[in-house]
Amino acid sequence: MFSVTKALLMSAMLFTAMAEGVWGLADPTRPPIFGEQAAKSTPFRLNSLLISDERKVAIVNGQSVSIGEMVNGARVVYIDNNKVKLNKNGEVIELVPKRVSIRQEK
Repeated sequence: MFSVTKALLMSAMLFTAMAEGVWGLADPTRPPIFGEQAAKSTPFRLNSLLISDERKVAIVNGQSVSIGEMVNGARVVYIDNNKVKLNKNGEVIELVPKRVSIRQEK
């Protein structure tokens, strides 16, 4: 009896392993971006721009940065009224705000 149960269990495990390899079954609970893919694609989000005569500050991924500072491994190289440019490993990444709201100090 024990050997029959053991044989059935081994057969089920073998079938499961073969099914995953042959049909390419994926884990339905696995996030779309997983492991190495998530590490490669680090998205940057421009939250806000604060521009005045004295300074230019961008809020990127919730972090306040000025020109020359680093955010998530990228250096801020340009800040203007409608965009921010980052340089990460020689690649220039341009960020623009989702919506534009201009408020001037009185």
